[in-house]
Amino acid sequence: MKNNSKRTNVVFLDESLMLAKAREVTYLGVFLGIISLLLYTIVLILFSNAAIRPIIQAEKRQKEFITNAGHELKTPLSVISANNEMQELLNGENDLTKSTKEQVGRLTKLINYFVSLARLQERPQMTLSVIDASQITNRVADNFKNVILQDGKHFKKSVTSGLKVRADENYFYELISILLDNANKYCDPHGDVFLNLRLGKRKKNVILSVTNSFAAGKDVDYQRFFERFYREDKARTVSEKKSGYGIGLSMAQSIVKSFGGQIKASYSNGKISFIITIKRQIKNK
Repeated sequence: MKNNSKRTNVVFLDESLMLAKAREVTYLGVFLGIISLLLYTIVLILFSNAAIRPIIQAEKRQKEFITNAGHELKTPLSVISANNEMQELLNGENDLTKSTKEQVGRLTKLINYFVSLARLQERPQMTLSVIDASQITNRVADNFKNVILQDGKHFKKSVTSGLKVRADENYFYELISILLDNANKYCDPHGDVFLNLRLGKRKKNVILSVTNSFAAGKDVDYQRFFERFYREDKARTVSEKKSGYGIGLSMAQSIVKSFGGQIKASYSNGKISFIITIKRQIKNK
């Protein structure tokens, strides 16, 4: 608006057309962006499936091979074991037959580990339900107690009663067995093995820990213990008879993940602990 001495001029500017065009451009940009995103997602899925398919097939064939080979190897091992027993009956036990028996046992255990790993990854037989973790822990501890004591080590346990978790009963039993077996193998001579099952600080989780004396473990990378076939031979000096395969802790980690829990290793005051955290179940579900 402009004022003059004689008249007043008023000017109106219609911006509706410009705003309409701006909205059209915006809508068009959003539409094209959504279409582009959908096309990119479809192409990515198609190419990803094509790229991953050979890996999935190779892993499947590997699992099948491990399972089949495990069953096939058990037959000649049974024959070797039977022949060895016959040799002992005829000529008595000697260093050769004793060594053969030990190696057959080790190889049988290794094959069972391989088969268990293959089945665990497929998880066809794992049934999660609410189980009494305290009862199972006590049962495993009682079975392992004499084994640990016979090796000249001390064993203690502390199990809070009535603790329940959602897990597979057989695999939970196997989990504790793996940890106790590992603790017994790598515990210092005349050392201590301690099993503990308790509630977490907020009473929402169940904490399972297995601790053993391990004086030589100050500079060991404990996180690598969960890698398959990993063994810290320099620090974990044990006899060939009791040496492991680097599979047990990897199995333990897979089992814990299947339960929706967490496992970690820690070292303090000359002792190593494997600590498992699983969500507590108060009522049956």
